[in-house]
Amino acid sequence: MKTLRIEIPYNRQEFIKTQRIKSDFLLKNINLKIRIMLTAAVILMTAGWIIHTDGIPINVFLFVGVLLLLYGILLLQSKWFSQRRHTRHARLLAERYDNIGMDCVYEFTDESLRYWDAEKHFDLKWSLFKNYGIYDKYLLLFVEESLVDLLMFRETESAKEEADYHKILAFVKSKLAYKKT
Repeated sequence: MKTLRIEIPYNRQEFIKTQRIKSDFLLKNINLKIRIMLTAAVILMTAGWIIHTDGIPINVFLFVGVLLLLYGILLLQSKWFSQRRHTRHARLLAERYDNIGMDCVYEFTDESLRYWDAEKHFDLKWSLFKNYGIYDKYLLLFVEESLVDLLMFRETESAKEEADYHKILAFVKSKLAYKKT
């Protein structure tokens, strides 16, 4: 297949939005855990309240329900602090990238995906990628064991960028397996 080269100019708002989407995607499993814990807590506490007897000092359903409620609240708090930290870090990076002009280039070849910008350059062989997926109009490339864990490409409204997105998607489809996200 022919080499596909995509040059992407830096856009501060797009960078911050992409980082927010990445954070939401990575925390998606935590949201599910929180819902499960809080739902189970409500069910167990309700069951404990319904079958409460005056002669027994400790109700197991209420006890486990309260523990699950506390764990769910702890997960919710942890998620909230993690999102705040990630947002703050993304804004600091966006400021730095504004100052250095962080335009980037992606080059898709038969052997690898190459990336470079003002600070870094890396070459990832296709064998390093696990699969790809689509999440909230973003193409996600999952890297197996690397400092780079996830690459994201956004489907946009402009004709040129949309054409580039579809070229990237066609190239990735020929190299990686799809996994529903």
